[in-house]
Amino acid sequence: MGAWRAKRGGAGVGYGVCLLGLVVGALCLSGEVAAQSILASSYRVWDSPQGVDPRLAQVREDGEGTTLLVMTEGEGADARCVVVVADPQEALSYRFRRAGAPSSCADAVVMPGGGFVVRGERRDLPPDLPAGFVARIARSGEELWAVEDRELLDAPEEIGAYVGAWEATLASVAFEPRSGLVVALTRARESVGGSVRSSAQLHAIDAESGALRAVGERPLEALGELVERVDADPQGGFLVTAVATQQGTRRLHRYDGAGGWQAVVPRISGWEEREVVGPVRALADGSIAVFWRVRGQGQSGVTRLQGDEVVFDRVFDNEAELDGRVRQLDDVARGWVAGEQLGVFRISREGPRIFELLSAEDGRRLAVSFWDRLAPGLVLGLVRDRQGAFVALTYIPTDESLREYQLRLGDASDRSPGTGSGDEGAGAEGGGCAVAGSRGEGAAGWVGVVGILGWLRRRRAKKSTLSP
Repeated sequence: MGAWRAKRGGAGVGYGVCLLGLVVGALCLSGEVAAQSILASSYRVWDSPQGVDPRLAQVREDGEGTTLLVMTEGEGADARCVVVVADPQEALSYRFRRAGAPSSCADAVVMPGGGFVVRGERRDLPPDLPAGFVARIARSGEELWAVEDRELLDAPEEIGAYVGAWEATLASVAFEPRSGLVVALTRARESVGGSVRSSAQLHAIDAESGALRAVGERPLEALGELVERVDADPQGGFLVTAVATQQGTRRLHRYDGAGGWQAVVPRISGWEEREVVGPVRALADGSIAVFWRVRGQGQSGVTRLQGDEVVFDRVFDNEAELDGRVRQLDDVARGWVAGEQLGVFRISREGPRIFELLSAEDGRRLAVSFWDRLAPGLVLGLVRDRQGAFVALTYIPTDESLREYQLRLGDASDRSPGTGSGDEGAGAEGGGCAVAGSRGEGAAGWVGVVGILGWLRRRRAKKSTLSP
């Protein structure tokens, strides 16, 4: 199945680096005035695919400059997956249905050498039949392999047994290069002690061949915990977040891809009271950042672990000064890692959403901003560029463009005119991007690939300085 490839921008592939001059927050730190602010620089821009709302997309990235948007277009019998893959060379939009059937997609992961693995669900099957699938799609749009959840029920005994009756597809999917495995999740109903309860379990797939390698995997010492999310472990294997159904807390486990499980319990007093928040993030040295909170206690923070050793354990401040006012902050809701910095998403008790930039060395706060002022447009999420810097992905409804802005620390006086929402010629010749005509679905009813033109063109912009 072929792809319509994107043309290179006429101005070459140099990144746009004109500063926006967007000063989004200054902070008083430990009695000293901090002139540090978060500055945004124009990085990349492309048009949003037609027929979908990118505000509903799941945003994913590989830490090497590739951004993924995972969406579903249409309803009922017209539903199909839409995945946008934007790398440093071009952006491609993939529209497809699994086996020609109406399909939805909820998660995806970038694969080495291009392409991606997607977790989705068919919408043409009765509710009691397994509808989920995992599929690997090449950069060209060719389906390399697909594994449907119903295959789990008849898996060979030597790779395990599915426990209970299939109940639902779970969105999370991860790839770990050392083992060469892709891992996905399902939820099942099982009878325990005369009562029926839900349980979640993993299945592992060989990333090259698409062969099932493990079925029905879950931490045995954590029966009664519902596996919720899986992430690649930089030490090899996978990091699995499971929810204790009685307490409602989230705990962390390591899975080696071959049946071995280990609870992550660092030597920190009160660790058992903490619950994991959001994805577990890896740093360049192989350590991980675990964001956590203590439910009902108004306490949250981040712990950096190198294997079983604690690098630091930081409890977050619950106050931040913004716009000349001290804001009271709720617990951490999500965290990110980029190079030597950490990012934290929190909610002010007055309502505004807050972003904190932290040092990855010790977790101390470097700067703080309103989330909605990180960059022009509606902020959809954070990713990383090839240099390890934070990048804010935003959507501009007026011209339906998707834009990325590199975020960096700078002095409050470090301002210069730039692009931003005042750009001229959005989507016009010589500036912006245009989306190539779609081929529709391929001969097998699977993948149609759309090249997004003008991928790294420089923007023509009137000079403007944006401020909060």
